[in-house]
Order: sequence, then C-alpha cells, then structure tokens
Amino acid sequence: MKDLKKKKIGIYGGSFNPIHMGHLILAEWIKDRYDLDEIWFIPVGIPSHRENNLVNWELRYKMVKESIKDNPKFKVLDIEIKKDVTSYTIDTLVELKKRYPDYKFYEIIGEDSAEYLDKWKDIEKLLTMCKFIVVNRKGYNFKNIYGEKVKIISSPIIEISATEIREKIKNGKSIKYLVNENVLDIIKKEKIYK
Repeated sequence: MKDLKKKKIGIYGGSFNPIHMGHLILAEWIKDRYDLDEIWFIPVGIPSHRENNLVNWELRYKMVKESIKDNPKFKVLDIEIKKDVTSYTIDTLVELKKRYPDYKFYEIIGEDSAEYLDKWKDIEKLLTMCKFIVVNRKGYNFKNIYGEKVKIISSPIIEISATEIREKIKNGKSIKYLVNENVLDIIKKEKIYK
C-alpha cells in the first residue's frame, strides 16, 4: 500500500562558504526537534542580499555533498547554484512545489535573516508555501509579526562562522574540528581561501 504520509522537508539555504560543523549540528537538531523527514541543503547561486564574493559553486556544492554523505536524512540540491540569475527563496520554493506538490516545506533561517523578512521577494506568497523556522542568533532579537507561519526556536548557539574559518586559513591557523574532515581535505587539496 502506498505511503500517504506527506514528507516534511527542512530547507536549509546558505552560502556554505564553507559549510561547517555548526551548520550540521543545527540541521540535525532541527530535524529531530520538528520530526522532519529530511533536511535539504541548498547552496545559494548568486545571492540577493550580499556581495557575491563566494568560492565557485562547484567547490561549495562539493563541500556540502562531502560533509553530509554519511547522513541519509541530509541531501544537497543544485537548484540555485546552476542558475545564472539572482537566487530568491520564492523562486526556489515555487520550483520545489512543482516537483514535490505533496511535501511540506520548512524554511530554516537565522534571526539575522529574519530581521528583514518583510523585505524578502514575495514574502506573503512565500508564507503560503512554507513555514519558517527561525533559529536564535547571538546579538539579535527578532520580533515575529507573522503568527503561526513563523516559529522562533531557542536552538543551541554554536559560535562558528565561515568568515572566521576563512580568516584562520588565510593566517595559517588550524580549522580542525570546525569543519568535517572531508571538507578539510577539499580545502587543502584545492587551496581554497588562501
């Protein structure tokens, strides 16, 4: 008999420049907390909200893929990185809804991104297509004006940043335990962030 259960999917977008242990710990914690079936990591292509100073998409995609390969509940999608236009969450959700009309989507964002949620492209339409899970960030205090469509959760605060990791690499410092071993191997082999 066909399983009629709608899959619950967490959408975790970001630059992942590089993906680090904080991303993975948080994704696993949210998956369990919300009883999600899977977390889909979606590396951004051309970001809408920041300067595009990212490592090329092939390397960022490879780092995400390698860091999650041992977790069957984690997947990486290339839906944004292969486009040569600015990435907007609404466009990604429209595409995912076409492909998976019966799935329930949960957009995972930090309080830093949630603070300008009212400026997101087609936010009202987006709120009809998914729920938002807003994770707390040190130094932010997002006020929810969206009701049940946006849940603010008190998550573990893991103070690892991709910016800090890139700085450590530039300065010849160790990043062991900040990134997955597979990511560390890619960074060394490809001489990224030097």
